[in-house]
Amino acid sequence: METAGEYSSFNLLMHNTWLGLCKGVPGLPDDLRRHSYEVNWIEYKFRNSQNEYVHPEQVISSTSQSHTLLMEWKEGENVSEDQAKRYLHVQADDLIQNAFLPPSACKSYDVVYIGLSNNGPRLLKGLQGCGAGFPLLLRESDGFRLAANEFAIQPLNMTFAPLLKLDFDLVPRVLLPFDHDSPPWLVASYVIPKIVEYMCKRETRVLLTRTASDVIPACWNSLSSDYQNQLKRKVHGVIKEASQYEFSDYLSLNKAARAVTHTVTWDITRNPMSLSMNKRTSDFKRLQRLQAELIEALRTGKRQPQTAKIDFN
Repeated sequence: METAGEYSSFNLLMHNTWLGLCKGVPGLPDDLRRHSYEVNWIEYKFRNSQNEYVHPEQVISSTSQSHTLLMEWKEGENVSEDQAKRYLHVQADDLIQNAFLPPSACKSYDVVYIGLSNNGPRLLKGLQGCGAGFPLLLRESDGFRLAANEFAIQPLNMTFAPLLKLDFDLVPRVLLPFDHDSPPWLVASYVIPKIVEYMCKRETRVLLTRTASDVIPACWNSLSSDYQNQLKRKVHGVIKEASQYEFSDYLSLNKAARAVTHTVTWDITRNPMSLSMNKRTSDFKRLQRLQAELIEALRTGKRQPQTAKIDFN
């Protein structure tokens, strides 16, 4: 069975890699951190000078370098001509007025395409066909290589040419633990332990918005509101499933509470912390078993008959 630590996708790897590089995670190169780059936005869509939308995976910037990066990564080998041309129409004022970046970080900027090494020739051909001289970084087995074109500032050219050495095995997977394409079982592997943590703190409710932000604390405020909503829907699906089946003894949807909490709310109807010491341990062990059963059910689509509960709503 694939575990949360073993699960990977190119999108998640890239998000966590650049978050880690900007945050100066131990074991990763500290070049971007030394140049004061920070992640401003994840999956934020804004309009360019032609009133067209651009939608970079990440926007990172450095006020000390007076520079911004709009990051577009591709697991495949094709470049969308329409997308690249929309990036060509991005101007500094768009970054300031529409992406809300500090003016001091927008004196220079680059759109950077990132792809897999074996797709490099096709990606470069696609950029050239669009007349886009964007820097092209390729993910090699041991880091990122600047394969074509240059950045607007020399410090980044020196950082990535010929190679920024990086051990991808050291990239933490928990900065953005799941994305809009992640399977429900992966989401559950982060959400359910957080609910158990609430129980340990003797909290009486599970709030959807709070839970989503609590399992993604490293970058929640950098996520666009649209992307926050996408991930909240992922979390909602997991808690709804848990409350109807494996965790039906512990969680119950409280529709009336939403008027007060302004988010989907579940009551914690059974808490091991409320039990006597001799019963508490066994109940926590039960929660651990139920968590494993929930994740397996979400992963396989098969559920133990004794855990099923009919939903009459």
